[in-house]
Amino acid sequence: MKHLSKLLLLVTGFLLATTVLAQNKDAEAKAAYLLAEEQFNTAKFETCISYLDDAIKSLGAANSKILYLKIMSQRELAKKDTSYISKLMATIDAFEKAPDVANFNEEKYLEVVKLKLSIKKQGIEEKTPEELAKARFVNYGIDGFKPGMSIDELKKNKTGLFYPCNKVNNR
Repeated sequence: MKHLSKLLLLVTGFLLATTVLAQNKDAEAKAAYLLAEEQFNTAKFETCISYLDDAIKSLGAANSKILYLKIMSQRELAKKDTSYISKLMATIDAFEKAPDVANFNEEKYLEVVKLKLSIKKQGIEEKTPEELAKARFVNYGIDGFKPGMSIDELKKNKTGLFYPCNKVNNR
């Protein structure tokens, strides 16, 4: 009987310790998510994603709420750096497979699906920030102009850009 009571006491202690640890992990995950939301609202998307990864680690798995915020953060980062697109698509796939996605807000779910379809339709390819800057310069710059080039050199190379005009005397 003594051994049985000791065993019962040991099992009860173990169950209490596991419950406390589980509650602590849930609290850590919730705190990390709240910090992630704060970072998202201040446009600190990489820090937001870091907190979301911490929340996932605490829970042991991602849920649709965490993945949705991660998708929104990655979307913002992908606007400036298309190298985030592959990460964004992977997070969208994880979101669609999340066990609680059926109970997730329908409007937000549709927003994620629209984003996925939009990326696939546009066929956006991944580019580094340097490649994007170069593409913008080519698209919106003056063909033949190189940084550091003087106006006189540009006039010689692109005569059509400059029209002769007469000086106007200001009286």
